[in-house]
Amino acid sequence: MPNFDSNQSAGRQYVPVATFGSIVRRINLQKRYILAILTSIGFALAFAIRSNECTFKLDPVHLSNSRGWGELYFMLGYFFVQIPSVILINRFSPFKIFGLLILCSTVIGLGTPIFVKLFHHSWLMYIGFAHGLLQGSAFPAAQAMWQYWAPPIERSTIISIAYSGCFFGVAIGAEFSNLVCDLLPSDNVLIVYGLLGIVWFVLWTWSIYENPSAHPTITDAELQFLKQSIGNYITTNNTPTSIPWKEIFSSKSTWALFAAMFCRSWTSLYLIQGDFSEMDFIHEYNTWYVSYPAGAIAICLPIVGFLADLLLTKTSKSVAYIRRLYISGGFFVQLLIFIPGIFEFKHVGPLFLDVLLSCILYSFIICGFFTNHVDVAPRHAHATMAVSNMMNVVATFLLWTTFMGIAFEYHEDDTTYQPKTVEEFFLLAALFHIIGGLTYYFCGSGQTESWSKPETEAEDNRAVSFSNNSIGV
Repeated sequence: MPNFDSNQSAGRQYVPVATFGSIVRRINLQKRYILAILTSIGFALAFAIRSNECTFKLDPVHLSNSRGWGELYFMLGYFFVQIPSVILINRFSPFKIFGLLILCSTVIGLGTPIFVKLFHHSWLMYIGFAHGLLQGSAFPAAQAMWQYWAPPIERSTIISIAYSGCFFGVAIGAEFSNLVCDLLPSDNVLIVYGLLGIVWFVLWTWSIYENPSAHPTITDAELQFLKQSIGNYITTNNTPTSIPWKEIFSSKSTWALFAAMFCRSWTSLYLIQGDFSEMDFIHEYNTWYVSYPAGAIAICLPIVGFLADLLLTKTSKSVAYIRRLYISGGFFVQLLIFIPGIFEFKHVGPLFLDVLLSCILYSFIICGFFTNHVDVAPRHAHATMAVSNMMNVVATFLLWTTFMGIAFEYHEDDTTYQPKTVEEFFLLAALFHIIGGLTYYFCGSGQTESWSKPETEAEDNRAVSFSNNSIGV
């Protein structure tokens, strides 16, 4: 029997152990997996727009500078929208909000070539800020959906499938734009993403419902399975509830997640040049440096998520044990990836294997990280995710200022930055990995916090019955 809580009481009942075959059969396009796949596609479209390289073909000199400022504006929008997005998601449907966010993000991408042609390339800064607002809100909105559709024994698989789209988007966006921008005039590849976003939104509105009971074509078997396994984690009272900010910021479990998010940013910089896919690096060097690790992570992420659920159902290990194994274990083992940087290994073979190992270990970390938000605070995962995103932006600012100061030096003769030795950077990154791994090991948890559980017996009973509000027509 899976141990969902290291402190579980004897009278508390859980879903029976699932066999390997039963887990595979459930993935056969059941409604919760359709939700995960469409969420993944939505993230892929949004991140593909961010990884578009064709903009530089319009005016490489001026647009490169404007795009750099656009990245800064993106992070500012991404940071300042987090708390307002929590308030909005807490009041309205996260499913509707997520759909509209992805739609608006792709539509803005569709209009980017028009803005640049009709006005000025400086519009890229404001477009970057708008993308930051929209994509910054998408992660908390997605986290708020899983309390309804992600049962504990499949939680890692479903959430990993959904967030793998972020990395697919970076990989596909960089390579696709690099291949077709010479075939399509100017930056019209963004129009392709915009049209795909509209099609995606139609499918999302038609296919996705607020909860299992509201879905008109869900099978009785899936409905009963979700009711039995999720049960009290589903709240259907549409009255807005207050966010327990005091409890969130006084919980060791949430601070462990915040620390993990801050420290993992060093790896994201090393693997894909930062979570925001810096276009200057892609344009100056090669899209392969971004698409290869991002694609590897996108492939590995659902696999390690499935392995986590398999470990949960086939062994007696607790959720807390598995999350520590993934997050803390990933941090500690990933220290090995910095050895080539510290000792300046230049050979292609070792570096190729080093990056591949990094991608696999990074997949373990982010799988445990994204899933643990729903473990610890299923009702308020959007709030804990928002604070984690703010930590990520702070870390990214520090990373880029540190990285530019350590890894590059300015040449006045040609006004460019040239790489120099980066041993100090990798040593500092290794230090943060140790801090992140130790912090989560001692403070992380797989137990649902009391402030994210139903408050009364009446609410506990109401949680078993699903409401009939849907976003489908």
